[in-house]
Amino acid sequence: EVRVQALVGTVGPNRDLQECSLQDMVETGKEGDTTIFEVTMLCQHPGHRGYVCRVVPFHEDVKVATELPVVSWQNVN
Repeated sequence: EVRVQALVGTVGPNRDLQECSLQDMVETGKEGDTTIFEVTMLCQHPGHRGYVCRVVPFHEDVKVATELPVVSWQNVN
């Protein structure tokens, strides 16, 4: 399983994101093999804003995402 997230923040002088907030996106549908995710965010601060989306591994039994690289998954093939 994965979690799709949007990282939104102010665009800094080096075009990096600063003062960021992270929001989980919601699966809203499918088109063929493509899954569509959406998020609605309120822009509360003026100025240049930027965003980036990321896909991270997710499992309810793993409480810290950085634990996932040490999890060994069964090969079912």
